[in-house]
Amino acid sequence: NLSTIKGNLSDGLLKALDTTSKVEKQIENTNTEAYEYYLKGKYKWEKRENKEDGEIARGFLKKAIKLDDSLLIAKNLLGWTFFIADDYDKTLEIAQQSFNQAEQLNDKIMQGESLSCIGSIYLYKDNNYERALDNYYRALSIFEDIGDMNGIGETYNQIGILYVLSNKYDEGIDYQTRALKMYKKLDNNYGLGFSLNWFGNTFTKIGMYDRALLSYEQSLDIHEKINTKRGIGFSLGNLGRLFSKKGEYNKALQYLNRSIKIFEKLGEDKGSQASFLRC
Repeated sequence: NLSTIKGNLSDGLLKALDTTSKVEKQIENTNTEAYEYYLKGKYKWEKRENKEDGEIARGFLKKAIKLDDSLLIAKNLLGWTFFIADDYDKTLEIAQQSFNQAEQLNDKIMQGESLSCIGSIYLYKDNNYERALDNYYRALSIFEDIGDMNGIGETYNQIGILYVLSNKYDEGIDYQTRALKMYKKLDNNYGLGFSLNWFGNTFTKIGMYDRALLSYEQSLDIHEKINTKRGIGFSLGNLGRLFSKKGEYNKALQYLNRSIKIFEKLGEDKGSQASFLRC
């Protein structure tokens, strides 16, 4: 009954706010069994503690897609799992197929999600900042048009990361600040934890070590509370690198060794910073 419940909740909220939805109302015909497999895959992926958990999550997502090929949210997450494994070609293949399907279905949210994913591929596979930024802004325009606050916040974060990587720190901090405000407003701790990690990286690059330390510690606290091993690993690794820059090598080694153990268990030896991006 999830589809009906979602529709009733949306109608009730819009009536209470005395407004109308910007998104065309569509008949919800998602295969409920497929959606259940998607939810299992999503949960397993976000809470995974080892490589085997990741494979199980991917299996759930593939099962969901087999049952309902139009379940683009499952395809999007499946693409993300390949992105983290550095299989950018497979990710791009899935993202482009999802975008084409989203256009046919007039699914604006998944159009934006697919464009964001494609932007991340251009950024990390080809270091093509211009094409990456173009896709991010196209995604942002869609999210803003339909009022998808979560999509807006996540795209702010991606644009901020891109600007920082291209050494445009003022622009990067501006967008990262917008992302943090949006995550807090939405009470999205998962996004907030990763966003704080990237904020810490920005402050580290510009030599503001105290601000970086605060951001990393806040990120670590959030990820420990919601038990996301990948987020904990990134926070620990970034703290280790920060203490190394400060010349506190014993403390740095402690954090780095803890981080390495987490990523080895997850089957991600290097813990790529690229995987902070969502796809």
